[in-house]
Amino acid sequence: MALVNNCQKRLLLGFNILLGIVGVLVLLCALLGGTVKQDDPNSSIGLVMIGVIGVVAVLLSLMGVYGVNKENICMLKTCIGIMATGTVFFFYIGINTAISKAEVMENLREHLPRMMNEENLREDIMVLQAHRRCCGIVSYNDWGSEIPDTCKCPSFELNPSQCTEVKTTEDRSKWEISPVSDTVRIYREACGPLILETVDFTLKATFGVFVGLGFFTLIGIVLSCLTIHQIKNTQSSRFQETTCDNRFHLWRPVWRGIRPIWTFSYTGHP
Repeated sequence: MALVNNCQKRLLLGFNILLGIVGVLVLLCALLGGTVKQDDPNSSIGLVMIGVIGVVAVLLSLMGVYGVNKENICMLKTCIGIMATGTVFFFYIGINTAISKAEVMENLREHLPRMMNEENLREDIMVLQAHRRCCGIVSYNDWGSEIPDTCKCPSFELNPSQCTEVKTTEDRSKWEISPVSDTVRIYREACGPLILETVDFTLKATFGVFVGLGFFTLIGIVLSCLTIHQIKNTQSSRFQETTCDNRFHLWRPVWRGIRPIWTFSYTGHP
């Protein structure tokens, strides 16, 4: 006979199924991210951490489903321990991200103007320009006298507000108006504000995701604790009923000769 009411059992079962789905999605994101070439070792470490979180979530989901179906207190307590550790970890990452956000953004603002001086970043900036349709970090003057093709704006007729016109000499030696000049259409917006906007959104999303996961696992802990409490209460009530039933045997016949004599007997301990 079930020791937990169906409503509570279904809630905890649904939580564990949802946890498994989240774990599979996180694991798929880590696997897809691993197929992309990563030059930064920190990115690889982050993908490994995400993959570990996905695997733990899937295993925890399976353990939770088993514990709910079998009404196994030991398995449920193990799940609570793992989820409590995860809750502390998620809240720590989320809160630490929120605290360090202002410092990260300030350091990035100071570093942005110097990005053009680093040769290893120029290729990344050119890729960013083509992808985000921008030119330079602070302005197009960051490129000096050499304008890259990724700054050129091919959609001037379709979207003039996205582009601007600058004039250079025939050999493009200077960004200035000269007697013999050539008009070049480039993207109007600089890439620096877009980088700041992207990093700001990423930090906010990181805070939201980890704090959300922390509250999600906290809900699982509460449901598991309530289930364990109900199982223990039901077991205790049934034990007391069984003990009372075994202590008294009312009015049983005792045969003496050919006539039964009904007697009351007490079989419990005083």
